[in-house]
Amino acid sequence: MLAGLSTLVLAWVLGEILSRSALAQTLVSPGLWNELVTRCGGQVRHRGHISLGEVPAGPLLVAAAGWVLGTWLLGGLALAGRTRRGLGQALGEFGRWGTPWWLLPGLFALLNVALEMTWPAGEGAPLLYGTLPFWLSASVAGWGATWLALSSAGPGAQRGTFEGGNGLGHAPLPGTGQPGFGGLPWAVWLGMLIYTVVFTGLNWQLYHALRLPHGDSAMYEEHLWNLLHGKGFRSYLDNGRLFLGEHVQVIHVLLVPLYVLWPSHLLLELVQSAALAAGAIPVFRITRRATGHSTAATLLALAYLLAFPVQFLDIAIDFKTFRPNAFEIPFLLFALDALETRRFQACGVWLLLTMLCQEDAAPVLAPLGLWIALRWPAGAVAGQTAADSRVRLGGVGLMLGSTAWLVLVVKVILPWFRGGADVHFAQYFSDLGDSTDSIVTTVLKHPGAVWRRWWRPESALFALGLLVPLGGLPLLSPGRLLVAAPLFGVLCLSDITDSPLHHFHAPLIPILFWSAAHGLANAGRVTAPFARRWLDGTATARWFGPDGTGSAAVQFCLVPTAAWALLSAWASGFWIGVSPQSLAFWDPHSSGYWRELYLPGERSRQFGQVLAQIPPTARVASTDLVHPRFTHHERSYDYSSYRPIVPADCEYIVIDVHAPGSQIRGPQDVPELRESPTPWRLLPDQTGGCFLVLKRE
Repeated sequence: MLAGLSTLVLAWVLGEILSRSALAQTLVSPGLWNELVTRCGGQVRHRGHISLGEVPAGPLLVAAAGWVLGTWLLGGLALAGRTRRGLGQALGEFGRWGTPWWLLPGLFALLNVALEMTWPAGEGAPLLYGTLPFWLSASVAGWGATWLALSSAGPGAQRGTFEGGNGLGHAPLPGTGQPGFGGLPWAVWLGMLIYTVVFTGLNWQLYHALRLPHGDSAMYEEHLWNLLHGKGFRSYLDNGRLFLGEHVQVIHVLLVPLYVLWPSHLLLELVQSAALAAGAIPVFRITRRATGHSTAATLLALAYLLAFPVQFLDIAIDFKTFRPNAFEIPFLLFALDALETRRFQACGVWLLLTMLCQEDAAPVLAPLGLWIALRWPAGAVAGQTAADSRVRLGGVGLMLGSTAWLVLVVKVILPWFRGGADVHFAQYFSDLGDSTDSIVTTVLKHPGAVWRRWWRPESALFALGLLVPLGGLPLLSPGRLLVAAPLFGVLCLSDITDSPLHHFHAPLIPILFWSAAHGLANAGRVTAPFARRWLDGTATARWFGPDGTGSAAVQFCLVPTAAWALLSAWASGFWIGVSPQSLAFWDPHSSGYWRELYLPGERSRQFGQVLAQIPPTARVASTDLVHPRFTHHERSYDYSSYRPIVPADCEYIVIDVHAPGSQIRGPQDVPELRESPTPWRLLPDQTGGCFLVLKRE
């Protein structure tokens, strides 16, 4: 009966998704949606700017039945194989507890109908439509976590030993039990290696395919090149001023010893991906210490590597790949790990490195200092009272020092390097004012304007995008999660910063996983009462004791809950992402399709002809996606609508005619060639029309 109901509900949800292009595009590209509608025997109709799909019920029922029955049979067979249950019993138990997860998307459809009936013109659609990937992710995560719980609780379930020594644990999953090297299981090392190889390879391919932008990516490599060649810590993208007028962001200077040996942007991409992968180490350590369970800690560490808010800091939605503030994630995670183990000198070093990544770490470090002052030694190793008092005093110092540093950077350091001008990121919050002073005044005198920004659908979607890939576990450690609240509130005030698909959320990630680790430790107390419902009498006595309670019950729930987080990270990343984990990577209709995005095309093959015409001693102005290839020339100027005037000392202009979004399609579109008389000469085209090269006469 549950299978039949799940089939009907899932078919209904599929029909709702395929009937609305706007809803379907929260999951798939417009081209794939069109193809799915057609393959289901339907047709697409256009009503003004709205595209609707008309799909017959038969194919939807077949697809839904195939999914429900297939996952039921797969789960039942795997359950019978892992335990001593008979196939009939396994199918019965899993059908009772696993299949209902496919009803969850039906709740989304019901809410959608209710909003359409109560809110005019579909005003609730932006919020509800955007949550669809998370509903589907929760269904997958719940299905997998339920199977793991059942496979560990019934007759013949494998048993293992917790670090605590109670002997009542899950048998370790393959590669997640005893540490393999350096205190980490092999599964974590393998996950880190795969992440580093995959994302380094993708970033390198973007560079080779001329898809990597100079602004906010390759310009950081230009800082190192110019610094080593006596030109100062600058990129000529910023009108030639020192970069300290943009951010106090100097952590990449520490790469100079390596950069001397390999002066390439590819080095920076490799180091960043490896550093982000290394964040799994403190996630594992913090979680194992909080839960006493290596398998649960391994699963959360792997969830970190699969979480799309982490991956988008390696390749942003606009394909910007390298940003120094990404290093805040591993540095702050290592600092938190050191804090909890009372390695205060190491913690101080990691915190200092975090501050060198960007000033945006301060809005997280200040509330972290407050948490230390108020909550220490919660979750830490017990110590002497006098020592704890010094730690709490250090927390006060961290809070005040971080706050003072942020004010100093925003009001003194950055304006000084900008010739007195206000910080550039004040324009992100232009709805509240045109300068930092006016923005602060609006916040203090007109709090209603702030509340209106916070209570937007975009803010709720931002929160879901950060929490759902972690299975919502940070919510179970609210004190730690509140450390992230001030910066989260600031980011919600701008349409530019309120998304986990760019880079602004980087300082939030360590706090989220720190909270998730301790939230996982608390999760057993929440989920244990529900687990009793599916355990047989023997298992109930074993896990819960004669009175139905006990620490073993809490420990029993750790691995299924950690698996819930892991599957939430994987499933949400399937719908939202640009890596091989995501559907967009494999979708030929998507802008993230691997063949179109990561493989060098004709532009890349012809670009060597351009480089051959321009000596390294030249001063070159170039369009964005080829700009990274000229950072080692004497000067590398930006040629775009942001810089309408070419510097007088510029000798060459290189225009990427076929670049995505290029406004110049031929010589007739080049402003410099329309001047009379023109000081520029168009060099003979050797690239088959891919590039225009101008030389000053």
